[in-house]
Amino acid sequence: MTRVEQHDSGVIQWLTAAERRALLCAFLAGLMARAGALFYTASPDDFVFLTHPDAGRLAFNILVANGRFAGGAILAGLSWLGLGQPHANVLGVVLGTFALSLTGIIACRVWRLPGGAVPATIVTCLISIHPYHADIATYRVTFLVVSMAFLTAASAAFLLLETRVPLAVPAVTLALGCAMYQVSFTYALIILVGAWLTGWWGAHEDLRGAAILQRAGIAVLSSVPLYFLMSVAALKVSNLAPDARVATIALNEFGKRSSEILGLIRKLALDAEPIVPMSVKAMLLGLLAAAILALVVRQGSEKGVLRGLLTGVTGLVLAAAMSLLVVAHLFVVVEWWPAPRTLSQIGVFWGMVFAAGYKACGAHQRRVLLCLGGLLVASFVGLANQVFFDEHRMNTRDTLRSGRIVARLEARPDFASVKALAIIGGEWNYPLPTPSTYYDLNISALYAPWSRVVAINDVSGYNFAVVSDGKRLEAARSYCAAAAPWPAEASITVQGEVGVVCLGKP
Repeated sequence: MTRVEQHDSGVIQWLTAAERRALLCAFLAGLMARAGALFYTASPDDFVFLTHPDAGRLAFNILVANGRFAGGAILAGLSWLGLGQPHANVLGVVLGTFALSLTGIIACRVWRLPGGAVPATIVTCLISIHPYHADIATYRVTFLVVSMAFLTAASAAFLLLETRVPLAVPAVTLALGCAMYQVSFTYALIILVGAWLTGWWGAHEDLRGAAILQRAGIAVLSSVPLYFLMSVAALKVSNLAPDARVATIALNEFGKRSSEILGLIRKLALDAEPIVPMSVKAMLLGLLAAAILALVVRQGSEKGVLRGLLTGVTGLVLAAAMSLLVVAHLFVVVEWWPAPRTLSQIGVFWGMVFAAGYKACGAHQRRVLLCLGGLLVASFVGLANQVFFDEHRMNTRDTLRSGRIVARLEARPDFASVKALAIIGGEWNYPLPTPSTYYDLNISALYAPWSRVVAINDVSGYNFAVVSDGKRLEAARSYCAAAAPWPAEASITVQGEVGVVCLGKP
């Protein structure tokens, strides 16, 4: 990454010493947060790729169908080089963590954050190790690509605001970021709008000129049709059909979706979640309050109390409007699934709030803000640790249950005829739940239909086929509808070449 000073010479310089220190500290904090991800654990999706004979091709097909053709190409290329994900797990986690850390440093540069390495470290950590990022990292197969998407989006914002490269360069860069992971578009938007907001909030001389803002708007708007054209071309070339999950909602559904969006924003701000408790949300709201207060004090001292209060209200309204960017993608897609990994850009929002408050604060107030930011970073590291610890616990429970299931099958005299498995029913969690199970984060691989059999194969060493024949599957469901579920003796049976496992009612 390079630094661009806004001089007529346009000289490009490397990262400053303070930025290098911040990058190193944020990178180490990110590794500490994801230490559990460096070891072998797997999400339900990961089991599919770990057991597939051509994981690179499978990843390519799935991601192209989901509109992420650049991500599919990267994963296929890594697999060809022997660096396939999730198999090269440590490589993906380390490089992905570095990419996220560099994303935060770029945001600090674009927002022109003063104060050296310490505030830059905090802003970068708020962006790169928010607990929602832990959800992304549990999916080892895509963590590296998603992290690269966010870095690409931040780079597009940097190119737009801090360089004079031709407009097509940042537009194509942003489109490629979307082609790795569509949510990255939101990263770029928050960084771009945040560049103006932090300038208004802090020193007004940081405000960009109209020409630069116009350039940014043109590039952002042109990147959207460019991405769609590239995506359609990728589908044509690969002869694949788009997945239903990337379809857009109809116009008559916008009313209902808007209501859902407002409810989600309230939940993100005020409701405790399994991976972000209310204590942490209270600190985040305190951070927003401190930033607003700093704005009021600065404006009040310069232009009077009334002007300060009016400016504070304006700042609060602008922050609320900015929160809509966090969930902007949910206005478009049909699938309503606001899982944490699709909302990791909330970390960019909170990093922007810290940057705005820090720029508006005086020296004494900055110390308070730094202490609050440090507490938040420490909390983020601990919460991420819990996510990966729970993933390990879930994998252990699934492994032990899979072993018991296979042992029961092996004990049957007709086991030798079993070539495929039909696993019916099941639960996301166990009677003693893992606290971080949330949406499809840290769910049992024996519950997700696509991972049930492959998870058993991976931990047992067998290579059972998945029952796809409609008649055989219906026969298994009919049996489980009448049989007592696991661990009852009748929960395991054999129907010809199909081993039937009744983990629950169909």
